[in-house]
Amino acid sequence: MSKLWLKLVDELHALYSWWGTWFYGWQYKNIYIIGVTGTDGKSSTVVFTAQLLRKAGIKTAHYSSISINDGENEVNNVYKMTTPGRAGLHRFLANSAKN
Repeated sequence: MSKLWLKLVDELHALYSWWGTWFYGWQYKNIYIIGVTGTDGKSSTVVFTAQLLRKAGIKTAHYSSISINDGENEVNNVYKMTTPGRAGLHRFLANSAKN
């Protein structure tokens, strides 16, 4: 692929991400975000950390390959993916901030 084409693709990805942020109202600015990286144990760490914070009286939401909790409802993550994509991530953050 040409460098121009790759630059266009990068710009479109950035634009799509910005659009998701704008569409859902920049609500993620009102919440703290904790990211967990690594090879093994990410989902367990996310769920355990969320449970610990809830026990401490802190409202939480989480997104893992096991489950998705937006602060009100928890569902199984049927796709088993930890990254929902740009629009899905912004929708999740907006719902979590609202809840």
